[in-house]
Amino acid sequence: MKRFVIGTGFIVALSVTGANAFRQAAPAATQATASGTFQVVRETAPPAKAGASLRTHEAPGLFPKSASVVSDRNVIVGALGTDFTNDQAFIYQNGTLRNLPGLPGSTFSTAYGISFFGDVVGCSRDANGQSRAVLWQRGTRLHNLGVLPEDSQSIALSVNNIGHVVGYSFSETSRQHAFLWFRGKMTDLGVLPGHIASQANWVNNSGLIAGWSRDGDGNPTAVLWQGGKIQSLGTLPGFTGSVAQAVSNRGHVVGTAYAEDGRQRAFRWYRGRFQDLGTLPGDLTSQANGVNDQGYVVGWSRDANFVIRGFVWDGRRLRDLGVLPGDTRVQASSINRLGCVVGTSGDEFGGHHAFVWQNGSMRRLSSGDRHSFRAPSSAAATPAPQFPRPGKWWLRGTY
Repeated sequence: MKRFVIGTGFIVALSVTGANAFRQAAPAATQATASGTFQVVRETAPPAKAGASLRTHEAPGLFPKSASVVSDRNVIVGALGTDFTNDQAFIYQNGTLRNLPGLPGSTFSTAYGISFFGDVVGCSRDANGQSRAVLWQRGTRLHNLGVLPEDSQSIALSVNNIGHVVGYSFSETSRQHAFLWFRGKMTDLGVLPGHIASQANWVNNSGLIAGWSRDGDGNPTAVLWQGGKIQSLGTLPGFTGSVAQAVSNRGHVVGTAYAEDGRQRAFRWYRGRFQDLGTLPGDLTSQANGVNDQGYVVGWSRDANFVIRGFVWDGRRLRDLGVLPGDTRVQASSINRLGCVVGTSGDEFGGHHAFVWQNGSMRRLSSGDRHSFRAPSSAAATPAPQFPRPGKWWLRGTY
């Protein structure tokens, strides 16, 4: 059976194999790295304020294949490797690219989210090949977040500055439910009435969670969770389904609407109103993956020949991000407050390369690259879209 991660701008197929879920507390274990050891905290243990150092190390011979997200401190996380089976989570900061060790016996890991304070979340396969949601806590401890009851695997997709972690937990059958993890406890976020599956893709700093809920026919609906309650957002006129990929700290939701004829369209949602973001000129479909607090949106646009181009939406139009030399397609996954965009660029042979784009320039992410991140200059930058400033409605977490 296959599972699809829809929360990072890329559709990743994961093979689900049989193994019993690990749900009970177990003693902490240690695993050696190239530069020392780190402590693994089992899934029921709450994060500790102090602990053994998690010593990351540079990974020679491996390169960043995909960049999932960039924080407002210009720290980038994603996956590096030479092929899918060797993917390892990485963190990139100040020109240094470092591997984030996975669970003991892990053969695969990747990072999908990072907070302002450096908490990183993602997934790691355990010794049995089962996927586990994990938290690399501020560079000090690796936490196995566990699974929901009745499930055998899980993936964490986003973490906020408070320490809320969201993602989804799933079984070898059709069960898949969104979860919220906080201080050692994983909570089932549930589904819309009549639906059978859900996924949480993003959590902002007020605790507003964006994702989707799916019915038995496979039709997804974009949803928000707040305070344990789920709200359906609906979809664009003329479309039948939707997925919410991200939500900014100002409450702007971005995602993708789906039609029965195969069309899909990037959208922005704010206070009950949908906005169709359109496509790049000549293209047919689009998808929105990320949004910053200034309202800029990033994603991709595709033509009839399946040529994929990354875009940034500046409040008025979509802008083509270009492509790395030798590559043919680009998917943008995240944008921070400085206008730095990250994602994946690919060639016609299936190769992938993480990229960084800023002020109209795209480059490949690599170790030792100390290119400075700068706020866009007033002369070169496109004016930020003018959205309402957050008020009491945002502070209360309502919308």
